[in-house]
Amino acid sequence: MLASAHHAFAATLPSEAEAGLAKGTSRLLASRLKKGTPMKLLMLDDEAGQATVKLPPTAVGLLLRILKEMARGNAVTIILVHRSSPMAKRLIETIAKSLDICQDDAPNRKYADE
Repeated sequence: MLASAHHAFAATLPSEAEAGLAKGTSRLLASRLKKGTPMKLLMLDDEAGQATVKLPPTAVGLLLRILKEMARGNAVTIILVHRSSPMAKRLIETIAKSLDICQDDAPNRKYADE
């Protein structure tokens, strides 16, 4: 039943170049982040020109978290939880609880880039 509640994308470890790019990008993104407000990004493309996109605050936070983990050399998996699933609320609560537990020892953790 849980399988019908989400889809998972395969995670791959970032290369050294990707980790370096993620580190720089996450720092820049974090420096421009205003909590609770959407972020406008200007996309530049040699062929298509430029376009501005507006990201919701939750997407910006998720992107920042993904980049930080990639900068540490970690693989990232995204699990989509469909709101129509009867298990969605329980799954989200379980994940949130496990993240809170993981955050309890966060100040004591050491990472390779620190």
